[in-house]
Amino acid sequence: MSKRVYPSKNYCRITQEKDTPVSIRIQLSRATVKDLHHRLQQAYRRDDAVEEDYDRRCIMALAVQQIRPVAHLPLVLGVLRRLEVATVIDRLIPPHPAHGLSCGRGVEALVLAILDGHHALYKVGKRLEERGMVALLQPGLTRAALNDYRLGHILDALVAANLNKVFSTVALKALEVYAIATPWLHQDTTTIALYGPTRGNVR
Repeated sequence: MSKRVYPSKNYCRITQEKDTPVSIRIQLSRATVKDLHHRLQQAYRRDDAVEEDYDRRCIMALAVQQIRPVAHLPLVLGVLRRLEVATVIDRLIPPHPAHGLSCGRGVEALVLAILDGHHALYKVGKRLEERGMVALLQPGLTRAALNDYRLGHILDALVAANLNKVFSTVALKALEVYAIATPWLHQDTTTIALYGPTRGNVR
């Protein structure tokens, strides 16, 4: 026995007949059809508004002022900043208020220039400006601050602060940041042999 259903707007009438397939017939008034059509139109408008608003949020207006061939230098600077190389060096060699460029930032500039293939001090400022890296080194920094005189003074300050101490401090920071295991410690000893006559007794 099958069931045949006749739903209307407000109720459904169920009749029973033998050996008949199941069928559904919906009887709606003209007003109900218009109301459904109106609701569907409103739903479509809401969907369109949501999509339009989503597209509006996804669109970003950009004003490109200049393009610089930065190459790999931002990645190198990111590693230097993660190791806090400038902070470590400035802690060993405190910046002077009269210097526009600290020793730590100067070392960052030198490393970037060397890894970009330029070793001459007088080319560092020009090359980093071409690469668009001067503004990333230090806020308000100019190309003139990366002159060869100041960079040479920074190298002298590193020597005066003991290069081995500077290198060891940076190396220990790298071990800490990257959590590098040190199961072995290497000690490099130096033997000095003296020849010839000496004054007094040698102990």
